[in-house]
Amino acid sequence: MTHNSPRATRGHGLLESFLARKRRDKAKALLGAHLPAQSVLDIGCGSYPAFLAGIDAPDRVGIDQTVNDESLQHCAQLGIELVHQDITRNPSLPFETGRFDVVTLLAVVEHVPLDTATRVVSEVHRVLRPGGIVVVTTPAAWTDPILRMLARIGLVSSEEIGEHQSLFTRESLGQLFAKEAFDAARIEVGTFELGMNLWARAVRAT
Repeated sequence: MTHNSPRATRGHGLLESFLARKRRDKAKALLGAHLPAQSVLDIGCGSYPAFLAGIDAPDRVGIDQTVNDESLQHCAQLGIELVHQDITRNPSLPFETGRFDVVTLLAVVEHVPLDTATRVVSEVHRVLRPGGIVVVTTPAAWTDPILRMLARIGLVSSEEIGEHQSLFTRESLGQLFAKEAFDAARIEVGTFELGMNLWARAVRAT
């Protein structure tokens, strides 16, 4: 019997699957030698955690507000643990301190208010082991009107774009991590997809 994977994002958009793959591939490239890892947390994984499904790790955990019975059952078959939680309402992560080697937030921080994003990053620092790494992707601030136009014509999900609450530049994205005890010399920020998206990578100080 064949089971279809639950949708990774809410709503519809002709480019959604392509863009999700690009984010996944960028995250894997940024993690480099940190993969394979023992324990990986993907925050805002959607109802189907495509990033986690594409990597090897004994302990793979995803957290998202869209987690439901279908996604729980499907991911259990893949050995992935899913947790239902809306980090906008409750940014405290339900995991013990130092549990994870890797944490990812792929197209997540733009969906929450800036003060909530700061609290989430603080929680990420807590659940990472010393020397652990976090990777973030988010649209560049200047693309917001372009994304809203693409949503109107059905190329990206209007539900997802309509939820955007925070816009980031390279400087402001880097500042998210500088406020916490991440290794200042190992906070990096860059762009991909012709500068339309930002990435950040930071290492928890040992």
